[in-house]
Amino acid sequence: MAKKVLEETKEIQTKVKKQNSSKDDIYKFDFGTTEEPEKIVQNPPKSKRGRKKKIEKTYEFDDVRKDEMIASIDSMREKIEQSQKMMNELTDSKKSRKDGLNTELDAEEINEEKKTRKKRKTKEETNVLAEIIKKETRKRRTKAVAEESQDINKGIKINAKDGVTDVFLDENQYRIEMQKTEYNLYTKNSGSSYIIVRDSEIRVISGDVYLVLHKDHQDYEIITNQDFKINYVIDNLERKDNIVNFKLTNLTEIIADEEGLNFVIDEEKVLENSLEDNKTLVISEEDGKVYLPYTKAEIKNQILEHRGTKISDLIEEKYICPLDKYKNAIRARFREGYNLMYKKEGKSRRSAILLGIELMFETNLHPAIISACRNLEELDIYLDCLEDNELEKFSCFKIIYKSLPMLHKRNKVQEF
Repeated sequence: MAKKVLEETKEIQTKVKKQNSSKDDIYKFDFGTTEEPEKIVQNPPKSKRGRKKKIEKTYEFDDVRKDEMIASIDSMREKIEQSQKMMNELTDSKKSRKDGLNTELDAEEINEEKKTRKKRKTKEETNVLAEIIKKETRKRRTKAVAEESQDINKGIKINAKDGVTDVFLDENQYRIEMQKTEYNLYTKNSGSSYIIVRDSEIRVISGDVYLVLHKDHQDYEIITNQDFKINYVIDNLERKDNIVNFKLTNLTEIIADEEGLNFVIDEEKVLENSLEDNKTLVISEEDGKVYLPYTKAEIKNQILEHRGTKISDLIEEKYICPLDKYKNAIRARFREGYNLMYKKEGKSRRSAILLGIELMFETNLHPAIISACRNLEELDIYLDCLEDNELEKFSCFKIIYKSLPMLHKRNKVQEF
């Protein structure tokens, strides 16, 4: 709207300029008086000598035209005032809206600031409270540990010097766990807490009895004047008066009580160290079992695959099976041939079935021999030796049959 008023104002000003101007003369009007307009002389002609001649021209306007021009100018002024008023109102409206928006934004910012301050204050209070609780908990824990330590150390004296640790106990009740680089000593009142001894030699004295324990790589040298128990054969024991001296390997724990000492050996390590290749297949009717051959490497691989399994349990499960498993020879030959080709050789099921069918009617082949073969090559070698009747040349593993003695019934003589 304001733009339209300004355009109309410009048009009126243009019309007024056209009315007040001519091609030859320029006039200035003063509408505030009723006097005649000024006489303006423009470009007066020159005389022959160069002097200008004054030529006067008088222009008179009638009253009607004058009134029209005054009314037009007044109308223009009114429109300009209206447009100016509208512009001012528009500016005031924008300013008021902007002020209102700024007020709303300021109110939101104030509320957000209040919330932030409140959260910050709450967080600071929470942190202070948490720090207080943490300090109190630490104090209580320290106090509890100190009290527990006093209970543990009650009746215990420790003296360490020159790589030897002496531990004096009021009661001969304790337990020593062997670690790679240290001993863990549990006393009667220690509960789950223990004393760590990093010296290679520890001496535990309780009254008149004592235990000297010295570690040399994987061996433990033991000197004591107490009775002891051990489920292990000691071949290096020396006794002098009431003192015994011997060495143990794979020792894991020593338990002391009123009856004496009890030495615990890691049976798995002992078995692993004593484990050797078994290259003999034993088919025993006496035991009703079949003992399959195995190698030390196979056992170790099986242990790695089944962590936590004992070696004895693994051998019992994998390499000892009941003889009744092979009672139905035809079915057993098919099953063992199938397993040899499919599981051990990793061939297809079709190949495994074909081999099983081929072995079903090998009547001179005991199915346990198929189980004992580690691969198809060993089985082929055995079948060639069997066909040539030269089983003594088969060197993959030995085969031992333990049969029950045959009982022959005497023929009864029928008397007439």
